[in-house]
Amino acid sequence: MRRNRVVEAGGWLASAFGATHMVLALVMTRKEWAQIAREGWWDTTEVRPSEPAALDRSQVLWLTLASFGVPCAALGAFAASTARRGQPVPRWVGGTLLAWSVPLVVVLPRSPSWVAPVFSTMLLAGDPSASR
Repeated sequence: MRRNRVVEAGGWLASAFGATHMVLALVMTRKEWAQIAREGWWDTTEVRPSEPAALDRSQVLWLTLASFGVPCAALGAFAASTARRGQPVPRWVGGTLLAWSVPLVVVLPRSPSWVAPVFSTMLLAGDPSASR
């Protein structure tokens, strides 16, 4: 079995992207999370457009815990460890991430979102011999 270094590097890049997103988002929203903790955790982040404070808390939730950060980190680590063992990563993984990341870059061009198509392409376009 041949180790696919392009896919492995793409997986670690995806994992680092997701983990960095989570850490930075939690740091940036620490005041809001402190308020949520003071008010109680149960049902304090539900979307209620009629209540501006509830809408703010909902946005904080979607930026952190409900974001793509944790799944991206987990999927990246899975891809990296799979490639490291010399097993192929299914092409649909890279393809799905690429289909998600291109519109992300279009709507957020001045953000670090440009890293997502890079790791998606790395997962998709790894060494073709690894998938045989």
